[in-house]
Amino acid sequence: MKNKNKDSKVKKEANIYQKIQSVRTELVNLNLKKTGKNTYSNFTYYELGDFLPSLNRLMDKYEIMTRFVIQSKGNNSPEKAVLEVFNSSKPEERVVFYSGTAEVFIGQKKDGSGGAEPIQNLGGKITYMRRYLLMIAFEIVESDWVDDKSRKESSEKALDEVSVKKVNEAKNIDELAKVCREIKTKKGPKYQKALMNLYTVRKGELENKNL
Repeated sequence: MKNKNKDSKVKKEANIYQKIQSVRTELVNLNLKKTGKNTYSNFTYYELGDFLPSLNRLMDKYEIMTRFVIQSKGNNSPEKAVLEVFNSSKPEERVVFYSGTAEVFIGQKKDGSGGAEPIQNLGGKITYMRRYLLMIAFEIVESDWVDDKSRKESSEKALDEVSVKKVNEAKNIDELAKVCREIKTKKGPKYQKALMNLYTVRKGELENKNL
């Protein structure tokens, strides 16, 4: 009991930087699992739900809290997302993380038509920026994305009508990803950019149907 009380006192008296580092260390030891999946490029990523429950428990343990806001554009400053991490024991102690933002257009076609309602786009933007800044603050690491040689060598070559038709007729995201992988294997890297553009547009159309 004595050691437990001592540990509790140490955690409470630690400064905000020590507390953040303690949370980072414990998160690494949890071996968090990724559930987000990009079916076309075949890689996984962290969804908010993959780490937020564990992160909240650790923040409660070390007596810290976060506050997330998107600050509007000022006269001489762009819009930015801001994450503040506070020491709950000493609220005057805080660390601030911030990033520029970008607009989100869920399901919008390449020609600008279609897409989600403004409130849905705003929700997507908030969710992404919140996830992004939490991962930065607590150093939740994903694999680095480095363009390979074939991606660098890809060109503007257009796909043939048969390939375009196959992509546009895909009935769901999984079928779309499978069709695109087959075309990519058959055609090679020179058609990568054209194929990616087609995939993005068709994926948006399929997602829009489910809104």
